[in-house]
Amino acid sequence: MKRVIAFLLVCMFVVIAGACGGAKKPAATTTPTEDITISVSPTDEPMDDPTEEPVDDPTDEPTEEPTEEPTEEPTEEPTEEPTEEPTEEPKDIKDSLVVSLQYDSNGKVSNGIANGPAIGSQNGMSITTEIDAEIGRYASVMTGGGCCYGFSLADLYNTLTQSLTVEYFVNIAERPASGYYSIGDSYEGGGFGVEVYNGYKIDTTKTAAADEVVLQAGCHIDGAYKITEMPVKMNKWNHIVLTWDGSRIGVYLNGELFNEIETDWANLTYPANPAAHHFAIGACCSASSSPNVYGGQGFKGKLAGFNLYTQAMQAHEVAASYQAFTAK
Repeated sequence: MKRVIAFLLVCMFVVIAGACGGAKKPAATTTPTEDITISVSPTDEPMDDPTEEPVDDPTDEPTEEPTEEPTEEPTEEPTEEPTEEPTEEPKDIKDSLVVSLQYDSNGKVSNGIANGPAIGSQNGMSITTEIDAEIGRYASVMTGGGCCYGFSLADLYNTLTQSLTVEYFVNIAERPASGYYSIGDSYEGGGFGVEVYNGYKIDTTKTAAADEVVLQAGCHIDGAYKITEMPVKMNKWNHIVLTWDGSRIGVYLNGELFNEIETDWANLTYPANPAAHHFAIGACCSASSSPNVYGGQGFKGKLAGFNLYTQAMQAHEVAASYQAFTAK
């Protein structure tokens, strides 16, 4: 390329020189001029050959993109969706009712549950029933002295070891003269029930009011009695409920929870002697087939309702049952 430029410069000078020589000049003394010699020094670098080798267009040939080896996605093992166990609908408490003291139109008492144990008066005594003016329904008049009802628990104890409810609707007429009497229990080295005392026997720092008795309600759990003391007004209808759900004992008065006792998931203890597997209403249980009237004392008052369930009532069920009892 440099040689070409030098060549062109030479040609330009030649043309210019020729033009100057052909022009007419005024006459004058001519002075000899020196010949101008233009020499072009060869350069060290060779001139480029005007004929360029064709350069391959890199885009002419398709270039193969490097192909990635397909990576196998890890196949997840199919996981089975956990199947939800069907949850049992909570049973109606009425479905667990096994004993229900009921009155027919003539005031005769029977167990209103067809397949439950028979309820009968004990000690060969008849019990007077009458319609109570305050509640407008039949009630049994209990006078003590062996006047009570009873039924067998022989076929029920196995279903009562983890849960139960015993329910009373009573009007207590007077305090026991000494000791206690029972509204209804199955105590004999085990069992459950509610008894009436003339004062506090466990928490002796308390004193019952003149118009009160003190109930002891509880169960024999894991070898020991778990008892709640509760004051109750006399000569007044009261709804009393004792529940046991396997972990706690609940005691309710007139539809409201009075006390709970935690028991750490133990079993109800029932009497070791099979002869004591019965329940007395209005007297104390004993190791014989007949209820025992402790110290000649029996329940004195009125009984309008009694129920035994193999499940523990919930608080709302207790409240509903109380409303049903008090409705005329």
